[in-house]
Order: sequence, then structure tokens, then C-alpha cells
Amino acid sequence: MIKVVHALGGTLQGGVFNMVFNFNKPLSKEVCFVYLVMKDNVKKDIIAEIEKNGGEVVILPNFRNFLSYIIFLYIFYKKNCKNIDVVHVHNPNIGLFDFVFARIFKIKIRVLHSHSDKFSRKYFNSLLNKCVNNLLNFFSTNRLACSKNAGLAKFKSQERFDILLNGIDLEKYRFSERERKDFKSNLNLHDKIIIGHVGAFISIKNHVFIIEVFRKLCLLSERYHLILVGDGELRHNIETKVKDYGLEGRVLFLGQRNDVEKILNIFDYFLFPSLFEGLGIGLIEAQALGVNCFASNNIPKETNITDLIVYLDLNVQTWVDAIITTQPVLLTNRPKYNKILQQTNFNVINSSKQLLMIYKGD
Repeated sequence: MIKVVHALGGTLQGGVFNMVFNFNKPLSKEVCFVYLVMKDNVKKDIIAEIEKNGGEVVILPNFRNFLSYIIFLYIFYKKNCKNIDVVHVHNPNIGLFDFVFARIFKIKIRVLHSHSDKFSRKYFNSLLNKCVNNLLNFFSTNRLACSKNAGLAKFKSQERFDILLNGIDLEKYRFSERERKDFKSNLNLHDKIIIGHVGAFISIKNHVFIIEVFRKLCLLSERYHLILVGDGELRHNIETKVKDYGLEGRVLFLGQRNDVEKILNIFDYFLFPSLFEGLGIGLIEAQALGVNCFASNNIPKETNITDLIVYLDLNVQTWVDAIITTQPVLLTNRPKYNKILQQTNFNVINSSKQLLMIYKGD
């Protein structure tokens, strides 16, 4: 069995972790996934799910305790290097040390994965991350990107990387009219038009824009309700803005969830106005469930798989006009979109075959 260490940045949540875990399942008979997680991010239910699928979790000291972190990492690679076949780095900010130790202890395959087309929005951080990225490039043997833009941003030339699409488990993302009805009933949203978003409450996700769009929609109809899934440092700010606008009764904050597919099932419209994205996996998940999607022009066009996505400039009235002139997909038509995705590499069964070849060194 191939053993692969995933340097995720120390957390078992978010889009990158979900992508890795999606690959874990179809590859569990041939690949053992080892997740490195920092001590203060341990979640027992998630660890249990990983172990259920044949994975392992290694708990590291927090990166802020820099010396303890480095010593632990050094001992880990020294002790386990003969059993590790691949080191797969997803977070360039701290993954450099994984690559250095992997090189020292002669781990042959070192995969560097770009999940974003930006280094940082802050000038100094961007400069620093570019320098780190150059070192990571030097130590890596393989380079992957979730989109063309994400690859060009980190690796410059298209010949230097392969695109690995973020495959999802399409069995989970099957539309169910019965589940939709039951879920809406539980939330007391029987006849409401559901606007939704899934994403961390961080600046690049642009929640402020979503609220401004929703505010204008509320002036047009009382049927519109907004559901926000996720958590993060800016959640309180957005909750405050919702209260300031008097929209508390029409906005649901559902927090971090492990049943996103059930929530997407009740969406009529999915808003994704990010300032930048490596890909935007939420758009893929929403399309699999037949949800109309509105995305900013900053989103990579690899997400354009069906006829459900409209890309727009970040102008509030433009988005409002687009939403009110777009009829939600008929419930009877929504299952067909899952079938469309099954034929693409967004089907994790297909994309995992590509990843396995890389891990084997083919």
C-alpha cells in the first residue's frame, strides 16, 4: 500500500481538506492517507471518519510553537521515512519544512499542489509567499493545480504542472425532492425562495456583497430567504450587518456543517461572488444538485460544466437583475445535472485515477 502524507496547514476542515478526503475514499484500498493536524484543530468526529476510511491522523504542536513544531516534524519524518512514499503539500506557508525533511530522508515523490491563483491580498505577505513558493518548487518532484490560473500563478509555465480537478463524491450530491421538502419544513421555509452560499467567513468570499444583493431582493419580495453555511473571523461582522438592515428573520447562519449536500438540495440560487478563487468547488457541488449559480468573473471558467452558471461583474444591481430574470430549475429536471458531472473529471472516481498514477510515479 502507498503511504501519502498530506501537509494541509494543520486543520481538518475547509475546501482543501474536503478535496483530500474526497480522494481518500476511492483510493482507500491502494493508498493510506496520513493527515497532519495541529493540536488545537483536533475534532474527534472527523478523525473517526478518516480512520473509518483507512486514513491516519498525526497531531502536531501548533506552528506558533515554532521550535516544538520543527522538532516534532523532524522526528516524525526521520522515524517514518522508510514507510512514506509521497509527501503532498497543500499549504505553501508551512509545507516547506515537510519538503526539506522529505528531501533529507530521501522520500522520492514530493507533490506541490496549488489551490489558489493568488499568493495573498497583502503586498508583504504576497512577496514572502512568492519566495517560499520558489523554494517549494525546487524541492518538489510533481506539481498540481486545481485550475489553469492556479497553476500559472504558482508555476509560471503550463508545461511545469498538471491540472487535477477537485473531484467530488457524486453519490452524495444527488437531488431528492423528498429530502428537499423535509429539510425546508424543518427550517420553516416551506414556500420560500432560497438564496444560498457556502464558504468561510473571510474577506475573499465577499459576504458583504451577498448581503447587499439580498437586501435589494428583499425589497422585491417577502419570499426570499438567505442561508449562509460556514464559519470564520468575519461572521460576527456579517451578523451585525444583517441586524443593522433588519433582516434577522430572513437570514439563517448555519455555521460549519458536514451535511452541505442536504443544504444545497434546498437552494434555488447559489451566490459565489469571491474576489479570487483557485477553483470554487462549491459551484461544482451546486451544479451536481441542479442549482442555478451566479459567480463573479474572478472565478476560473473550469467551473463552467453545465448551463447553470452565469458569471457577472461585481455590481449589486447586475446580480439582482440576473437573479430575478432567471427561473429556478424545475425540480423534475434537477437530477440530470448529476449525470452530466459523472462523465467529467469532477467525478472523484475519474480524477482519483489520475492522482493514483502520480502517487505510483507513473
